Amino acid sequence: MALRERGGHISSQDFAKVKESDEKVSELFQEFEKLTVPTSAFVTFESDDYKEYALRYEGEGTVLGKPMEFHDASEPTDIIWENRHFSKVDYIKRQIIAFIIIGLVLAISFIIIFLISQYSAKIASVFPSVDCKKIDDLYSDDLYRDYAIIDYKYVTGKEGRQASGTLQCFCKQEAEENPKTYLTDNYGGDTPICGELKSKVNLVYLLTSALSYLLIGLNYVLRMVCIMMVDWIGFPTETQRLSKTTSVTFFVQFFNSGVLLMLINADLSEQPFSFWLTGGSMSDFTGAWFLTIGNVLVGAMTFNLYYPVLEAVMYWFIRWQGRCRDRGCRCPSENVTTKQTSIQGYLNKYAGPIYYMHYKYSSIMTITFITFLYGFGIPILFPIACASFLVLYIVEKLLLFYGYRLPPMYDERLSEDVLNKL
Repeated sequence: MALRERGGHISSQDFAKVKESDEKVSELFQEFEKLTVPTSAFVTFESDDYKEYALRYEGEGTVLGKPMEFHDASEPTDIIWENRHFSKVDYIKRQIIAFIIIGLVLAISFIIIFLISQYSAKIASVFPSVDCKKIDDLYSDDLYRDYAIIDYKYVTGKEGRQASGTLQCFCKQEAEENPKTYLTDNYGGDTPICGELKSKVNLVYLLTSALSYLLIGLNYVLRMVCIMMVDWIGFPTETQRLSKTTSVTFFVQFFNSGVLLMLINADLSEQPFSFWLTGGSMSDFTGAWFLTIGNVLVGAMTFNLYYPVLEAVMYWFIRWQGRCRDRGCRCPSENVTTKQTSIQGYLNKYAGPIYYMHYKYSSIMTITFITFLYGFGIPILFPIACASFLVLYIVEKLLLFYGYRLPPMYDERLSEDVLNKL
């Protein structure tokens, strides 16, 4: 850990702290023999038969007084050497702490989504969708206007009342016949009823659209928290670390996007088992559900379609402006090179970003599971998911060739784990 800390100070070019780290390392080397007691060895066999024989070894041989055990090793570049000193107890403690922190962030996400979705659903339920053709045939023009005013006064007289549909249909007709004046006309009353209705409808649309983008933002925060927590746990190999990160990030994002939104608005009071989900306003997948929650899901999935492009452009701009400032925003030449004072600093500034597979895999699984969970009721999700995968494939292919650094040698466990989940 001391050497890792020292390397971080060198990378950030904080040479004052490098000296402090050197002193710590020197103190540790005073007990060099305790630090260099071998605990394991990596052995290469010339034949697979010898390897299989060693893995099945059950003899009584010992090394330094300890019984010999053989295990299949990962690729050297896949091993995180600085994490090999953690014990099983350390992993258990760190995982408990990490999951508590992730749970707290998820709870905050729940509160935010709950407040916005409840308020949106509350407004949307006042003005449900209706068949205006039937209502248009019932009333003459003057009677239609009078009943629309009565309908407006009814829903505004007490909170929670639902409009009969006369107000919506009257304003829809007026919008077609008098598009310039219908929003400001009082129609003999005290209030521009169509203007008020329009503002309520726009507010529902705004909240629904905002919730779609808010879901993406919350998923981004959750993703970063999950990555940070799994990194902090300190798994011994890159494959294991990425596999855990992929699983945790996927479950958290899927629950936040696909399950939490449904549970918040559910009313299961009429079901044999309610599971305490009785505070919502929707007992079934009704038209109101598709109008509110369905639109949020479609909006979030549509944003996932072009998000990889936005992310690639954003990170390209961040790297470009950093390199530009490093050379004083002048064209590279023999006299204008870099302000970096170490090779590691130069590599960090001009090399591409590290290729992280975990949140790519988690995004793919989240899109897939949400699509198959809701796609049969919202068929548009299937072409959106297909287009999302195509865009992600093209963007990642280009960045692998021209942007990212060479990734480590992962083994097959990460891919197999994702395929098993799918």
